[in-house]
Order: sequence, then C-alpha cells, then structure tokens
Amino acid sequence: MKKIDLTKLHNTEHLALMTDVLKLLKEANIDALTPLKTEFEKQVKASEEAQKQVRKSEHTSDLVSLDEKRDRIYRGLVLRLQSEELAEVEERRAAAKKVSLVINTYGNFTKFNYRKETAEIYNLISDLNSDEYRPAMQKVGIEEWVNWLDTVNKAFETLYDQRRDDYAEQPTVDVKNIRKELDASFKKIQEMTRALVILQPSETLNTFISKTNATINKWKEILAQRIPKKPKKNETKEEGKEEK
Repeated sequence: MKKIDLTKLHNTEHLALMTDVLKLLKEANIDALTPLKTEFEKQVKASEEAQKQVRKSEHTSDLVSLDEKRDRIYRGLVLRLQSEELAEVEERRAAAKKVSLVINTYGNFTKFNYRKETAEIYNLISDLNSDEYRPAMQKVGIEEWVNWLDTVNKAFETLYDQRRDDYAEQPTVDVKNIRKELDASFKKIQEMTRALVILQPSETLNTFISKTNATINKWKEILAQRIPKKPKKNETKEEGKEEK
C-alpha cells in the first residue's frame, strides 16, 4: 500500500481520505483486518464529530452578506456626496465639502476587520449627526443613506455578537489529538495489509490495495499541485488586500 504524508492534508481532506479507506475496508470485508477496521471506524466517527463542532457558525454567511451590504451603502453615500460637490447651488457644494472633510478623516474603513469597521461606522455616524455636521448632511440629502448605514451596521453587530456567543458555547475539541489517533489506526491497517500480502495473499486483498492506492494517489496529486512554483526573475509579488 502506498504512503502519503497525512500531515499535509487539511482536516476536511484528511477526513475524506479516511472515510474512503473505511468504505473500501467494508467493501473488501477481509477477516484479518476486521479488528483494525472496527477501531478505525470509531476513530473516523470521532473525527467527523470533532470537525462538526469546529465548523464555522451558521451565522457566518449572513455576516458576509451584511458586511457587503454596509460597504455598498457606504460607497453609495460617498458617490452621492461627490455628485453634490458638483451641484450648481453654492450652498450645496459648500455643505458637501464640509461633510466630505469628516468622512475623509476615517479613510476607507471597508478594508478593516469586522470589529474595527463596525466601530468606525458608529463613530462616523455620530459625527455626522452632531450639531456641527447635521445641517450640512441634511442640505446635501444623504441623511437617508446615513440611516441605512446605521441600521445595517447595528444588525451586523448583533449577528456578530451572536456568532461569538455560539463559539463560546461549543465544547472544547482536541481535533489535533483525534486526528493523530486516526493516523495511528490507518498506519496499523497499512502495516497489516503489507503483512497479509505475504502471509495470506488473495484477489480480494489485491483489489483492496489497488483501490486504496488509487484513492491515495488522488490526494497525492492534489498535494503536489500546492507546491509553490519558483518565481521568475524580475517577477514581483502583488500586495494582497487586508482580510477581514
């Protein structure tokens, strides 16, 4: 049976490989491997349960949508303000420039992490609603945009806190140790299989080995594709965007 560096596999990939091996073990139904198969199945189920508990909260996709929505509203607000800076009425142009000054002090906070962006939006809205800037904000007609931004930002914060609480309630799971135990069971199966090739050769065993090797090869090919290519001369790295 072929070898593979199991440490290179992501948790979900590792579980997928082990699940495939378990299916092949059940399909082959080799008596000499039954005790190891029983223990291996327990380890696979333990790994499944562990990964279920550490998966992202169901709120994550909704958070992403709300974050995109507040970013879109903010961009719309800025574009509306920029159009007012070109208005024919001098008072509106002056008001737009005044509001732009306070907005520009915050920079592009849509690139910040979730917590920081939420706080910056609250601070911006507080400034815009102050006695100093509220008249100018109303004059250029962005009050509705500011209210939209405030509503979505509050909804985002509420959901963010809910996700945090969900994580806190999850039991502590030692995925690393569970995976290590599963690896040990898999290696025992490999060792026993190699021994059976000599001691109890059979067509069923050969078929099991062939199918298992095909599965292992599939994951080895995936791992090989991850090996970074050497950069060409004069090739520069593109600066990545800050992740949220």
